[in-house]
Amino acid sequence: MTEAKLLLVNLQDPTKTKYMSPKQIAIFLWGRRISNYPILKVQDGNTDQIVITNCDIGSIKKQLTEAMRPTQEDN
Repeated sequence: MTEAKLLLVNLQDPTKTKYMSPKQIAIFLWGRRISNYPILKVQDGNTDQIVITNCDIGSIKKQLTEAMRPTQEDN
C-alpha cells in the first residue's frame, strides 16, 4: 500500500494541477473560491474527492490532515 497524496485540481488552469501537502493547500486556497479547486485523495490508483466545508486556513489544514489518516478499510 502506498502513501496517500493530495491532488489539488485547478479548474481555471488545468496545467497548474499538482500534488500538495495539507498546509500548502490551505495556504493556497486562502482568499480563493474553493469550488474552483477540487481536492482528490490519491492512493493505490484510487481517488476519493475531499469536500472542504470551512474556508479558514486552520480548518482546511485540519480537514485535509484528517482525510489523509488511514481508515479501517486501509488496514
